[in-house]
Amino acid sequence: MPLAKAWRSARRLAADATSREIVSGSAVAFACKIAAAALSFGFALAVARLYGVEGVGLYGLALTLSSLVGMVATLGLDLNAVKLVAAGRARDDWASVRGVAATSVLLVAAASGACAVLLSLAAPLLSGHVFAEPGLAPVLSCMGLAAAVTALARLSGGLLRGLHEVIRSQMVLSAIGPAVALAVLLALSGGFTGAPAAGSVERAAQAYAVGWAVAAAAGLVWWRLALRGRWGWRDFAPPRPLLASGIFMSGSAVGAFLTESVPLILIGWFASAGEVGLFRAAWQVVALFTFLSVALETMVSPRVSSLFAQGQVGGIASVARLASLLTVAAAAPLILACLAAPAWVLGLFGPEFTSAATVLQVLVAGRLVNLALGVTGTILVMTGHERASMAQSAMGVALVTTLSLALIPQYGALGGAVAASAAMAARAFAASYLVYRFHGFLVPFGGRIKQG
Repeated sequence: MPLAKAWRSARRLAADATSREIVSGSAVAFACKIAAAALSFGFALAVARLYGVEGVGLYGLALTLSSLVGMVATLGLDLNAVKLVAAGRARDDWASVRGVAATSVLLVAAASGACAVLLSLAAPLLSGHVFAEPGLAPVLSCMGLAAAVTALARLSGGLLRGLHEVIRSQMVLSAIGPAVALAVLLALSGGFTGAPAAGSVERAAQAYAVGWAVAAAAGLVWWRLALRGRWGWRDFAPPRPLLASGIFMSGSAVGAFLTESVPLILIGWFASAGEVGLFRAAWQVVALFTFLSVALETMVSPRVSSLFAQGQVGGIASVARLASLLTVAAAAPLILACLAAPAWVLGLFGPEFTSAATVLQVLVAGRLVNLALGVTGTILVMTGHERASMAQSAMGVALVTTLSLALIPQYGALGGAVAASAAMAARAFAASYLVYRFHGFLVPFGGRIKQG
């Protein structure tokens, strides 16, 4: 009976024009994400095979800190760009589109450059006094440049998403970077033949930085080409309104990132690089689910913004239910593999990673709840509830930090997995409640649409 009901609901959604656009657009985004996931996973496998558990731990710590700095450096303007560019495109207001782009690029370039310099200067301090891992310093120094270029890549990808340039935005946000990085890493390391020299894990950081520099350049070039003669630097949007809304969007995104990253950082603080490597390998598998959800968000976010601008809350509800259904269905085979044979999955990284099998199962359970509740966080941001989204993200950070401090000193990577999964589930339930409170529908079950 539940399956029959779900099938009838899916057929009704498929008959809707908006839903058909989501499905077709998501199919393109999904295909791009499959290729991107394979490249990203291939890069992770290369790092694991070349540098082992401790190398993965050092690289994972450096990457997490770099990603956090790069995310802060976007100032939330990458997410704001999706919303504002999509709205300007719908109104055929290309002056506002150009203004948002020009101001955002200048702000992010300045902020990311400053953050990159600060991260590189802080590398010795973080390596020696915070994590007590001397080998972390050169890796983290290389990741300073990566923080700057990933911020620009995120912004250019957001601008392209606002124009509904699905394929190009996905290539910038997830395909070009890992593809170039993998090629550079294998070139620097001579492939998988022979053991790398001591300390050469920094080559992975160098390859990563080069890959995302190429992605950022491609994104900015494609953005200019996508405007087809509508480009110009004379139109600037006032920076204060952009930053005012962007800060709350940034807070929400940073909160979501910290919910997933605080455990890894605290494992590095309380335990060894090897323990970080085990958690990082399990998390890299779970990250494959993120590719699926982001593929749908690529199409859903500008669509939600457009529907909200037109007052079509019922259309947003249909899009949300369809997105939840598609995400869980697409993720089901990998979920089953991770739950039934986690040691086999982790064995792809190397035999020393199979001891993290239980860590993988716990992380998958938390991610499953997140997938089932759909794109509720995106709906909050795209419908003007950035403050509420930021609040539920802050709640997630507080919860994951508290649980990590309580569990990691005794249970290591497994304690971090429990903390991360609990926080992911809590954030998903909170976002789902907020969507119901503001818009009157409950994801993924549907529900009454508020009138008036």
